[in-house]
Amino acid sequence: MIWNIEAGLKLTMADLERAQAQRSAMTARTLEFFGTYDLLLAPATIVSPFPVEQRYVAECAGTKFNNYIEWLGIAYAITLVCCPALSLPCGFTATGLPVGLQLVAPPHGEAKLLAGAKVLEDILDLRDSTPIDPRGTA
Repeated sequence: MIWNIEAGLKLTMADLERAQAQRSAMTARTLEFFGTYDLLLAPATIVSPFPVEQRYVAECAGTKFNNYIEWLGIAYAITLVCCPALSLPCGFTATGLPVGLQLVAPPHGEAKLLAGAKVLEDILDLRDSTPIDPRGTA
């Protein structure tokens, strides 16, 4: 928490203006995407579940992360563009750990999101497998 506060205090007005411009551009691209597609489906996270003792993912596919926030971009980017999202359990890794699928709808598309999740639950036959118990150890 101290790290978050210190990082926030270092931000300048120019930093905030640049971040808002980037967020606006992301939102425009997202709205353009949803002009063609009903839902976005993506991995819920970039890695398989890891031991609770590990604070955060330090590296993935050659990219190093300096803090606990950077590796979560696949999830928080959706929040930045005001889209409703959910994580749906959808399977297991080869070692039996649960895998999630992130479903995203356009802004104010909660009904579309929940309907899509229901369809996927039925296709994947998840009704009887939740809550998911890990099938193995890491």
